Amino acid sequence: MREKLLETASMAEVLKEELKLARKKHTHGSRLHEELRREATWWRIKDFQNKTGLFRQRKEIMAYEMRIQQLEEDLRALQCPDPLDERMLHGLDAERRRAALFLQEAIREHERAIESQSDHIQHLLRTIEEMEAKNMALRDALNR
Repeated sequence: MREKLLETASMAEVLKEELKLARKKHTHGSRLHEELRREATWWRIKDFQNKTGLFRQRKEIMAYEMRIQQLEEDLRALQCPDPLDERMLHGLDAERRRAALFLQEAIREHERAIESQSDHIQHLLRTIEEMEAKNMALRDALNR
């Protein structure tokens, strides 16, 4: 009987130790859960900030596009190839006249940029052709 009591007492000690370990694990798990929750909240906030930043940029782009569209419509309303023709501009108010002049200058800049890009593209195409010719020459040399 005494042996059973000693065995039960030692078993109780072992169970107490296991209970302590289980409590520590639970506490650690709770802390870990709390850290993960805080981190997830932080990421949600960051995601929201990124989305609102993109939304703001989209709104700005849309405003610029609407302004460009309005200027293009004003230019079409002039119905003349050269908005600087004073006879055509005479009947317009000052704001529309400035808009037409601004749009004409923007068109000229755009045309210059297109020409510049076209020249650059032609240069790149020539460079690619030269590189392909060199590549073919190297392949021929290696095959010999």
